[in-house]
This record gives sequence, C-alpha cells and structure tokens, in this order.
Amino acid sequence: MKRLTAWGIAFALLAGGWLISLVTPQEVAWRDGFPITGVVGEEIADRNVSVTITDVTLTDDVVEGSDIYPQSDGAIWVVIGITAQSLTDETEGTIKHATLNIEGNEYRPSDRVRNSMQDARIFVAAPSRGYLVFEIPEPDAHKTGELRLGSRWDVDNADTYLAFAIDLSVAEQVPTIEVDSAVVGY
Repeated sequence: MKRLTAWGIAFALLAGGWLISLVTPQEVAWRDGFPITGVVGEEIADRNVSVTITDVTLTDDVVEGSDIYPQSDGAIWVVIGITAQSLTDETEGTIKHATLNIEGNEYRPSDRVRNSMQDARIFVAAPSRGYLVFEIPEPDAHKTGELRLGSRWDVDNADTYLAFAIDLSVAEQVPTIEVDSAVVGY
C-alpha cells in the first residue's frame, strides 16, 4: 500500500509539473509591454507621451524639400501624420520606437526620408506635428495593420506602448505627398 501511495504521489507531482510547463509564458513573453490601443483620429497616451494619428496616405512619390523619393519597385509609401507631445518632461519626449506591423511583417520608418517624427524631440504642452513614412510592399498596401509607438526603442521591454489600428484599404491614395519637418506648437 505504501508503494502504491508513493507512486500515486510521484505521478501527481509529474502531472502537476507538466501542467505548470504548459501555462508558463515563453522565454520573453513575461517582458512584453502592455498595449494601449487606439484608432486613427483618437488621442491615446501612456505615462510619457500622448499621440494622435491624424491621417494615413498612400503615395507613389514622397517630396521632401527639393528631393523626390519615388517608391522602390513593387512598393508603395505609407505616410502617417501624427501629433505628439510629452507628458512628463523633455528627456522622455521622443518617439524612439515606430513599427508598422502587417500580418506578421514588421516595417520600420524609411531612412531615406529625413523629416521623420521618429527620434524627433517632442515637448511638454506644445504638440509636435509631423510624419512617419514607411515603404511597404504593394500587396500589404490594402491590408489592416498595427502602428506601434513607444518612448523606448525596445517596446517589448517597456511596460506599455501605443498601438493604433491602421486600415490601409480605406487610406487616401495620392500620386505625390510633401513631407515637411515637424512643427511645434499650436
């Protein structure tokens, strides 16, 4: 009887350990940030920044000053207008992380465009208006994605990040758009 009880306890402990391993988060899942979600036109904020997506435009050419950037073969530009301001102080007032995620593909703002709001300084009580410009493949240009923004580069290790649902199928499409430097103030 003692032997049967010992085997029963051992089996119960093994089964319990197996169940715990099933519900334990993956290696980095415990670090994932908590998304604060919103849609185009809605202002959302975490502890550091407040952001509103003002418009989303698809275009073939981006004009920046005297430079014209045509899209790459098989790609299209996604130009996202944003208004952002710092809620704490200027040391936390930047958008370090910006990605556009569409069906598992992650796109970062184009480094060909200089006037991006990514890494631009934003201020307390003086909203900054500017653009994030992504170059994505044409097939993804009519899908729904998620724009992730954060004041830290590694939003996976931040406690929160801003996440906007972006439906590119309803975005305005124009042949050319001019991207100006960020404007600060009302």
